[in-house]
Amino acid sequence: MVHADCFHWLRRMPDNSIAAVVTDPPYGIREYADRELEQRQWGRTGIWRVPPSFDGNKRAPLPRFTALD
Repeated sequence: MVHADCFHWLRRMPDNSIAAVVTDPPYGIREYADRELEQRQWGRTGIWRVPPSFDGNKRAPLPRFTALD
């Protein structure tokens, strides 16, 4: 287990030396759109993150990760 700034640590690692990375972001991180923030302001609950292409259309992953080259 390594506890470090991942970008700094990965720069020091040799190429092709890592098979997988598992991370655990801080509990409670939220990414809300303006409309969802307004719901929170008025005490309404039920904020859901569903991709816009949900109902039978092509789905795309949400940008919640960083891919390193």
